[in-house]
Amino acid sequence: MVSMGKNNKTIFLIKFFAIFSVVCAHCNKVDTDYSAFSTIASIAMSVVGTWGVVAFFGVSGFLFNPENKFLPFFKKRLFSLVLPWIISGTAVFLYVYLRRSSFSASDYVNFIAGNGSYLYYLSVLFIFHLLYFAIPFFRNIFFQLALVIGSVINIVFFSDCLTLNGIISPYLNPLNWLCYFATGNIVRQLEIKISKNFALIASICSFLICASLIAISCLKQIPGSYFGPLGFCAAVFGGFLIVFDSVLLADYSLSFIEYLGKHSFFIYLWHMPFAGIVANLLSKKWLNYFVLLRPFLVLLLFFCIIKVLDILVSKTKKLKFCETVLMLVGIRF
Repeated sequence: MVSMGKNNKTIFLIKFFAIFSVVCAHCNKVDTDYSAFSTIASIAMSVVGTWGVVAFFGVSGFLFNPENKFLPFFKKRLFSLVLPWIISGTAVFLYVYLRRSSFSASDYVNFIAGNGSYLYYLSVLFIFHLLYFAIPFFRNIFFQLALVIGSVINIVFFSDCLTLNGIISPYLNPLNWLCYFATGNIVRQLEIKISKNFALIASICSFLICASLIAISCLKQIPGSYFGPLGFCAAVFGGFLIVFDSVLLADYSLSFIEYLGKHSFFIYLWHMPFAGIVANLLSKKWLNYFVLLRPFLVLLLFFCIIKVLDILVSKTKKLKFCETVLMLVGIRF
């Protein structure tokens, strides 16, 4: 039987596959006029790209600990989550918008909040933490089951609700993600442990379903989505596949994958410029054929960056200062 904790190897593996998925979502752009292969590969990557956020919300719900006191918890989150979020978001915003003719303060606020940017995950996660702390009834298992059902119905049929006619992105609607966070928290409270045999069977079933859904998306030329019946099913079973495969692989020595999983937060914060650069460099003519290599190149680049920083920090005399600076950009050694 396998159980999971914050620094558990299984958690790091889940985070690795999740961040791999997120990178896939942001580096799959291709020239659709060049080849059928690159177009199909791009659509397949976009479907795989929906799995990661589902897994991240599930893990976040699982790791949420209501026994922590409110003020110490949010003081810690201010330093470990909010400041790196704002610092990295500001840097990425400037990278994107300084190349445009003009931008406004509202553009910046929307970008940091995730209204039209990849940072929506952090905004929604922060909302969940507030709700689960401020309203203890939210942590009731039966109430959470009702939330899961309501959230699923919303995702499948009403994902565009609360968008104020397109002013607010559906990605910022907590109802579109609540089922995943709540499921993770329910698993934690019930102390559910997954056996290897069950994980193997569930992994095979999830893989077959995911492969079928990817095939349908490619045949119908439908990019990956979190919403609607097809998008929801693909995202959910992809999340299942990530979890069950991580359970199966936990007994093996996978230090490279674990290392990247441990630093998935830093990669999430800073991956957009790197994913964009790699996608642009490998989108020229025959390089389109290498679209499937893009997420591997991005993660390899991050591995090198983090390793170099790790070595520099370990050799510096001002260790505490360097660790503080790196924490502000999302790295935790």
